[in-house]
Amino acid sequence: VLPLALLLLLAACDRIDDPILKGNGPTPPPSGDVQRKVLLEEYTGHKCPTCPEAHAVAQQLSDLYGDRLVIVSEHVSSLANPEVGHYSTDFRTPEGNAYYAHWYTDIIPRGRVDRTLFNNNVILTKVDWNDAVSAELAKTADVKVNFDAFTYDSGTHQVSTTVTCTILNPVDHALNLTVQLIEDHVTDWQYDADVTPPDVPDYDHRHVLRGNLNGIWGEA
Repeated sequence: VLPLALLLLLAACDRIDDPILKGNGPTPPPSGDVQRKVLLEEYTGHKCPTCPEAHAVAQQLSDLYGDRLVIVSEHVSSLANPEVGHYSTDFRTPEGNAYYAHWYTDIIPRGRVDRTLFNNNVILTKVDWNDAVSAELAKTADVKVNFDAFTYDSGTHQVSTTVTCTILNPVDHALNLTVQLIEDHVTDWQYDADVTPPDVPDYDHRHVLRGNLNGIWGEA
């Protein structure tokens, strides 16, 4: 059984030399009684030869920030299209496709951090992820979110949850709650330009978006 987790909230590849973080990185500052969590959504694909580099950066950030960083991997673009043979698994979702169309980029890997601007961009290369995450973690939490219940019906394969939101600070813009289902540690093929042979049969796919419980853009 693969672990499932609930969380809130034409293509090319690029290569950036030496993207891995150096040292221990900054320590996230405290943000009051409720710790702010930051969302990193990465565009990826199982046929993307340089995406494993970005996966490594995301994992280093996860190791650095712990549960204050939530990662979602969205398999998008032609590099995520299934094909006969090794890459027959379809990791794509309607939600991931919609986000890719909305925040379009013709190059992957790329990522979004809290869906906010960093250096005047929403779509970021992996070398900017750490600075963007650190900047968001420096902010206070505006909303406290609790999962009050979680159920899974094995007969119908339906997941449901009850979520309670408490506004902590005045907010001057509309907020939507999006509840997503991710699957972690999915073993499947991945193309990796940095290994020989590049077709890796037992790649560990992390934080795979499987779908939303309440629509693509959530609810107000």
